[in-house]
Amino acid sequence: PAVFSPPQQASPCRTEWDLTGKLVIDLKDPNRPCFTKQEVREMLTERNELKANLFLVQEELSYYQREILNDERCPGFLLEAVRSAIKKQKTVIKAKMLGMPEGECSSDEEKGPLFERRAETDSKHSKPHESRIRNL
Repeated sequence: PAVFSPPQQASPCRTEWDLTGKLVIDLKDPNRPCFTKQEVREMLTERNELKANLFLVQEELSYYQREILNDERCPGFLLEAVRSAIKKQKTVIKAKMLGMPEGECSSDEEKGPLFERRAETDSKHSKPHESRIRNL
């Protein structure tokens, strides 16, 4: 605990505190520390856990998307409807996470179109790759 020295009288009107080894924080400074080291560690741990869970869910989703693509009974118009619905949901979720109106936010298309067919998965005899979730 911080212990302050008693005020030293320099002049009759002025009181001085011994602040040697003390940290002075301006409460109006927007860049002042807001969290303790322990709180930051806990937030980073939680963030890392969430990122790991997100990775697992993305792997599971891509596994099931590959299964849908390889299912010959699934008609093309149904795949297009699924693509459209997923893109719409991604846009809604991203907008909510960023606190923006949906119109200003677009879904992530950096990884290519959803359910993109690859030459290796077009074969009728090929099976979807095994999900990496089971391997973790």
